[in-house]
Amino acid sequence: IYTSGTTGKPKGIMLTHRALLASIGYTNRLGSLSRSDIFLTVSPFTHVFGLISAGLAPISNGCRMIMTNN
Repeated sequence: IYTSGTTGKPKGIMLTHRALLASIGYTNRLGSLSRSDIFLTVSPFTHVFGLISAGLAPISNGCRMIMTNN
């Protein structure tokens, strides 16, 4: 993930596979997603929160996704 530099100089930040899986696991605890769900993504994937909550968590649960053109 590349940071925009809001708190300093812009830079690339390495996120590990383990950290992404842990975040998906925490997101899945907030509610139940299933293959029958249709998920509208509105958060940009350029932010970690949007990537995990609106992208990776639904995909990991087999949800159908509809992506907006932001």
